[in-house]
Amino acid sequence: MLDRSAKNSVVGSRPVGWRGWWSSVLLVGLIVALVAPAAARGGSIEGYVLEARADGTGPRLAGVEVRLVEGTQSAVTAADGTYRIEGIPEGYYHVIISPPPAGYVGQVFGNVPCFAPGTYAGCPVDLGSFLEVPAEGTIENVIFPLQPEAVITGDVTEASEGSPADAKVALYLLSDPIFEPSFVRMAQTVADGSFRFDGLPEAVYYAVASGPGFFGELWREKPCPANCDVAAGDQIFVRSGEVTGGVEFTLALESTITGRVTEEGSGDPLSFFIVWLFDSAGTFLDAATTDDDGVYAFDLLGAGTYYLRTFAAVQWADEIYDGFACPGLDGSCDVTTGTPVVLAPGAQATGVDFSVAVGGQIHGTVRSEIGQPVAAVVDAWSATGERLRTAYAATDGTYQLTGFQTGDYFITTRLAQGYLPQLYQGLPCGELPEPDCDVTLGTPVHVELGQTTDGIDFALESSADCTPGDFRACLNRGRFAVDITWTRPDGTSGKAHSEQLPGIDDSGYFWFFRPDNVELFVKVLDACNTTFNNYWVFAAGLTNVEVQIRVKDTVTGFEHTYGNPQSRPFQPIQDTATFRVCP
Repeated sequence: MLDRSAKNSVVGSRPVGWRGWWSSVLLVGLIVALVAPAAARGGSIEGYVLEARADGTGPRLAGVEVRLVEGTQSAVTAADGTYRIEGIPEGYYHVIISPPPAGYVGQVFGNVPCFAPGTYAGCPVDLGSFLEVPAEGTIENVIFPLQPEAVITGDVTEASEGSPADAKVALYLLSDPIFEPSFVRMAQTVADGSFRFDGLPEAVYYAVASGPGFFGELWREKPCPANCDVAAGDQIFVRSGEVTGGVEFTLALESTITGRVTEEGSGDPLSFFIVWLFDSAGTFLDAATTDDDGVYAFDLLGAGTYYLRTFAAVQWADEIYDGFACPGLDGSCDVTTGTPVVLAPGAQATGVDFSVAVGGQIHGTVRSEIGQPVAAVVDAWSATGERLRTAYAATDGTYQLTGFQTGDYFITTRLAQGYLPQLYQGLPCGELPEPDCDVTLGTPVHVELGQTTDGIDFALESSADCTPGDFRACLNRGRFAVDITWTRPDGTSGKAHSEQLPGIDDSGYFWFFRPDNVELFVKVLDACNTTFNNYWVFAAGLTNVEVQIRVKDTVTGFEHTYGNPQSRPFQPIQDTATFRVCP
């Protein structure tokens, strides 16, 4: 208990009682608070960095910078390898070590290695683990076990002289056998032709070497033409902390093929014309497009045998080099029947030219039996039954097949919804959407190079499956089945009898109780050639009993029921939207 009778203390010459003493304590505390550094606000992350070893006993690593990807905060490990990042706003963060200390591989927390020694380059941050940092508090044990770096070394030489080559080597990673290898980074050879990749994690890699004037090569000694499959090369297995050497490349000088494409007869150059390149087995390799002078070029080619052909797609009669017709499906054909172009290392094959003619054409129309245009696919077939060309009938039913060599061809239709496939002229070709018959039994159509054969027309038979009867009307070329039931107020019901108007296939009338008392009239109109592009259903009646009208499109299987309630005069039906599939 404070003794109030005690004498006052003296600070200087000023008396101080117990009140003065407490004020002094507060003052000193305030001064200390002002002088002491403020504690960092926000959350913290702490942990340590060590060398990765299987038993987890690797040495701790000092002087390593650990940083946030989504922030600016960082920390450097102390002598014992520990670190603490403070003042982190609440949120989600990736933590990363990149660049790594010398001799190690960078890492994203979550044990995700980086594949390049630069700052964030080659670090798949999105594969790392997110840390949820609280507004206050510390996330502990954020540990980074860093792999000692693996290294790949090798040399690139010229095949002709064995001298060092000025080349680049691209490195690819096999991350998963089911995916294509992914690009890691590029290395440039130095004066002696050597190259080096350092800072690599333990993994399986592929390498490709290329350079100006050289044909590309996969390791080991496998050719790499344009767009080659990197995984066709041999795999390079590297282990943590080891140098994998002996990755050698011997590059051959590149070969080239050049030529021109001109119009037969006039000799005029054909620009924007496509030329395809194939290997000795007829496998497609690459495509080139002619310039304003009709010139095309393929470079970066290795020694070997090649075949070439044009690919005009329309109008022109395609050729295989040198002057062989190419009449296959939309221009496909066996290119190995042409003249091969054989290249030695560094060879330049010039004058590989094409002189192409305007192909013959076949024109015609596809319509229904009553003359309405039909959307259909039209095919041309060879004398041996090979599909050569395909065209699509326009909205007015016209079609045009192009690019024919002189000869005889067979023409069919298919995929005409609501209609059966047909051979020219009027011969059935199965009941499926695709032709199902021997097309060579049709009437051949003769075509001359550069000429048009016109009037190859089709009148297609409907594929509708509607059988008319006493209680069913089949309207609009038999496509739409109409069935009607009626119900009296006393609950008795029945089917309406159907009668179709002579010579008019889109309309029918129905009676319920007596043939001389027509109750309903139904019409299905084809509006496919209007802006509506569908079918319309109209109905009128002279009845007040309950009515159910079922209309079914027998081509698509879609059906819709219209109704009129009991004791209500029949309300006209004017439906221009429900049946939308044409023709």
